[in-house]
Amino acid sequence: MSAQVMPEQTLQGIHVMSRENTSLTPKRLEGKVAIVTGGVRGIGEATVRLFIKHGAKVVIADVEDATGTALANSLCPSATYVHCDVSSEEDVENLVNSTVSLYGHLDILCNNAGVLGNQAKRKSIVNFDPDEFDHVMCVNVKGACLGMQHAARVMVPRRSGCIISMASVAGVMGGLGPHAYTASKHAIVGLTKNVACELGRYGIRVNCVSPFGVATSMLVNAWRSCEEDEEMVDLGLPQEEEVEKMEEIVRGLANLKGATLRAKDIAEAALYLASDESKYVSGHNLLVDEEYGAGSTKRGLLSVLLVRIIRGSCLGEENRGGSSLGGGSSSNRGETSSPGGGCSRAQGICCIKKEKPAGFAVSGGSRQSQVCPVMRGVFKSLGAQELLGSGVGHSRLAWVLVVYQCYRCGA
Repeated sequence: MSAQVMPEQTLQGIHVMSRENTSLTPKRLEGKVAIVTGGVRGIGEATVRLFIKHGAKVVIADVEDATGTALANSLCPSATYVHCDVSSEEDVENLVNSTVSLYGHLDILCNNAGVLGNQAKRKSIVNFDPDEFDHVMCVNVKGACLGMQHAARVMVPRRSGCIISMASVAGVMGGLGPHAYTASKHAIVGLTKNVACELGRYGIRVNCVSPFGVATSMLVNAWRSCEEDEEMVDLGLPQEEEVEKMEEIVRGLANLKGATLRAKDIAEAALYLASDESKYVSGHNLLVDEEYGAGSTKRGLLSVLLVRIIRGSCLGEENRGGSSLGGGSSSNRGETSSPGGGCSRAQGICCIKKEKPAGFAVSGGSRQSQVCPVMRGVFKSLGAQELLGSGVGHSRLAWVLVVYQCYRCGA
């Protein structure tokens, strides 16, 4: 039966139709063979499923054998599972060799495996933990480098291939994560650019993706461990309400409104970099962050404050009654200015205490009793009960909105 022609289709209609009807969706990875490390959950799982949807054969690499085997079986015959600890060269070498033995070649490596680190540990550089740092760097950086090494080993003779690594918006700015994690993601961006320069002569493209916050198990578990404030917390699968809560927080921080960033969106970015649509793209860090990482120093300072609020570390607790978000070093008597400085329009002090906001002095003014008009508006719209918590602890999301609105008004 011949296909029916649908007259007067708009571009949007064609786009929707192609998404919903898989028979009309072009297979952008037809005949390709891919490895996805850390492929059993979150962004990794979404990437596995999307690559298979577009015609690829995918080897899922992870250390969660039961979950990985079950996922591969559900996607059979297009997927197989191989145990792989990416920090072990023996495991990575075996992964690549097994893939080539099974499918004959390797076209795409997606270095997705990574760890955030122990969120229950103090994050100050003063309390630097060398063992924790080594662990994060070993998985995130050494793991990616080993993947590149052994993928290149089999791609160079064929003079083609594609390597994609997962970085982070924390890899292009500071204040969004623990020191080890942030350093590791900066390293991924640098490694990507350097390896791209070397392998380009062999027709191998090397790129990375830097997502903003996605409510995966990693991010939700980081929230859990901070809320519990204990060394040992249950890091099981997140509940639906936890995911929704995290997505709400991320939406509140985002500049682009009306959209929620999910694992599927990052998988789409990886698909673009893996497909022929990006045949002339190499050495590129694809930011999926609605311009968050392109922000100014002021946004960097804001992010430090927001992350500390999200983590449940009230600034007033650490600074005996108030911490400040200031530009350079604040000269206001008896107050402590925030680290970083350099924010020309935030030379006043934003005091956020555990009990109530002390005030916001705008544009370098010294009248700390003056409250930012936007802050007053947020108080009015959300209600003091919601903001101050009255017996149940303050609402972190509400505080995030307060600080963010102050930023948006230019204070």
